[in-house]
Amino acid sequence: FGILLICLFFLLGGGLLLNSNLPFVGELFRSPFTKFSTPLSFVYTCFFSIGCVFLLDLFTFLHSRLTYPLTLFTVSLSLILFMSPAFSGNLIDSHMRLKLPAEYTELFTYLATQDPATRIANFPQYTFWGWNYYDWGYRGSGFLWYGIKQPILDRAFDVWDRSSERYYEDISSAIFGNDQPEFEKLIDKYSINWILLDKHVISPDGKTDLGNDNLEKFLTTSTKFSLTKSFNDQIFLYQTTLSKPTQNFLSIENLPAEQEGSKIENSLYPFADLSLRPNQDWVEKAGYLSISHPLPTSENRQITIPSLTDSEKLIPVKVEYQKLPGFLTIRLTPVSPILFLDDQQINLDTQATIVNIPLDRPTDAFILQVDHSFWPIQIPAEIPNVDDFMSLSTSYLPTNSGFPVNLYTATATNLIDLKNSFSVADPTQCYIEKPNRKTEKIVTADSVSLLGTDVVGCLSAPLPFVPTGSLISLSFIYSSPTLTPANGNISDKDFGSSEIPQPLEPRSEPKPAQIFANSTGKFQQVNLILEALDTKAVQEIVYQDIKVSVHQQLFSSTGRIKDIPAQEIAVDDRTDKLQISLPITDTAFDIRQIPESNGLFPENRNCDQYNKGKTVKLISEAGFLYQSQNAIQCDYLNLRHLPHSLNYLFSFNADFQKGLPLTVCLENQSTYRCDIHERLIKTNVFQSLIQPIANPDEPTGYTLHLFNQSIGNRITTNLLRSITIRPIPLNFLKSISVS
Repeated sequence: FGILLICLFFLLGGGLLLNSNLPFVGELFRSPFTKFSTPLSFVYTCFFSIGCVFLLDLFTFLHSRLTYPLTLFTVSLSLILFMSPAFSGNLIDSHMRLKLPAEYTELFTYLATQDPATRIANFPQYTFWGWNYYDWGYRGSGFLWYGIKQPILDRAFDVWDRSSERYYEDISSAIFGNDQPEFEKLIDKYSINWILLDKHVISPDGKTDLGNDNLEKFLTTSTKFSLTKSFNDQIFLYQTTLSKPTQNFLSIENLPAEQEGSKIENSLYPFADLSLRPNQDWVEKAGYLSISHPLPTSENRQITIPSLTDSEKLIPVKVEYQKLPGFLTIRLTPVSPILFLDDQQINLDTQATIVNIPLDRPTDAFILQVDHSFWPIQIPAEIPNVDDFMSLSTSYLPTNSGFPVNLYTATATNLIDLKNSFSVADPTQCYIEKPNRKTEKIVTADSVSLLGTDVVGCLSAPLPFVPTGSLISLSFIYSSPTLTPANGNISDKDFGSSEIPQPLEPRSEPKPAQIFANSTGKFQQVNLILEALDTKAVQEIVYQDIKVSVHQQLFSSTGRIKDIPAQEIAVDDRTDKLQISLPITDTAFDIRQIPESNGLFPENRNCDQYNKGKTVKLISEAGFLYQSQNAIQCDYLNLRHLPHSLNYLFSFNADFQKGLPLTVCLENQSTYRCDIHERLIKTNVFQSLIQPIANPDEPTGYTLHLFNQSIGNRITTNLLRSITIRPIPLNFLKSISVS
């Protein structure tokens, strides 16, 4: 009887009552049917037997031969009446039952006629969790394998162990990176015979990209795939042409004699399978970021180094200038990786790009534009000429296209007063729209203050017509009593701009900032931005000494990075290690967040939708201390300006203290999915994560989310000392081969 009460308690929802006080027990029994249906069936069996004996004893008063038939009839009739819903097709309640669309039945019927020893890859596979939602009402881990004999590469089977997720990581990187050649290589690597695209699968929030557009482009533009069957234009089955045909999942080929033995794929391409899990493989030391790999042992080895400019869309370039009589010379020198074979150093063959700018007027101050970056140049009057090249900055420049190199006067040709425009303008939401949000403004003689909660607000002022070819400069001094990031830009009416606004470092003390933008010859406006998204208290940002000026163009040209050729290096028989060292640069894409200077969320925030526990965020010289109890302390960093044509290495100096380590999600602002979703390991040293997806066709922008999760009353505490983000030439590294 006690077992019956326990089973009924959980099956009737008792586990929900335990979640608040005993969340560990509640989590264990969140699916009670699978735990208690068997013991409940056993108890039913026992009570059924007792009931039969009771009925038998009850009918023994007849003292006739009808006792047993009457007992049998009574029990059978009771069972039939009790189970009549099951016999009438209602074993599952109509409110719980979903009707399977006919196209799934047609799919099962068709695949029953195909070779069962073939492999199916089903799509979309867009989510880390392996839990799908369907437009006909079903949600869960999937069901296709119950109707087919062929094995299927579904997320339901590889979410349980990190080492099993390589296929998902590879295939999602190829699809969301819009890399068709890599996608086709993976089809051969995993011997996939069928591709199943199910358009019944939807994203629950309605905005997450499923990757279907890229996948359909791959399937319809390549001869490697052919559409075999379409089921009601909802389910599409494609057959692949493998480069190495398989039989019973096996392929046999004769390896060349020199490849027999110990050589395997990751030995031929040492960095092809870099770990995407948190790791300590990367070492930052002496101005370099390095990673190494052992070399396979064999004679007559040769390393092939690919072309850096062919394998990467953007590379870091050192920008220098030289001032001579009548000329300003700009030198653009690629900053390339350095290879080490044990102690032997190998440099790539780089050549600088030289741009000579004639100067037909005496001036010592300029504004230089290279691609989308701008730098003021001030040459001291006592040194009219600079014989040596002076370092200006380092910037990422495109490798496969030209880029503008323009020079402007530092002296403004026109000053634009926007005080009246700001005083009459009304703040509006921009970039991210949320219902029932409002931004307030306070305008004084020398400042503009914007205030709001959980909003990105813009105060905009239109510019007068500025001729094409001119440069517009926006300068201001900003501060925030609530440590809210400042931001500003020059855009069109819909806030579109070639220069993506990136929040500036929060400061309580006044700090100057200057922003440039090219004139488009069309309508443009100046935007002062309040970055207060997801805040709970009123945030305030103060802009002072706002100045807008126009600068005349002195010179315009187009630059191009010179090709960096591939190399082949003979390897000594005694060499056993290959090391790649990346010079550490200081560009707009190299980011370091520390307590003294950071753009993280300024508030303590619980983002657990179901539990209202306690969260703490403390900032000290030691770092960012996160603490949670029955809640999730959330933090985030806006990386709106990072381009998607680069891969990034995220390094965390985190001190795990108790509970669970920090969880990291890198949200792609184009696809609204996490390109990285990992829980850091329990360690007190640097650990790194690679962002493996690069898609130059996507707009810029990521958001880095940090989650300090506590389950129940168990306290979770982590100390984050710093975050470092650096671009890495991932395609270049993966293409290095040893033969």
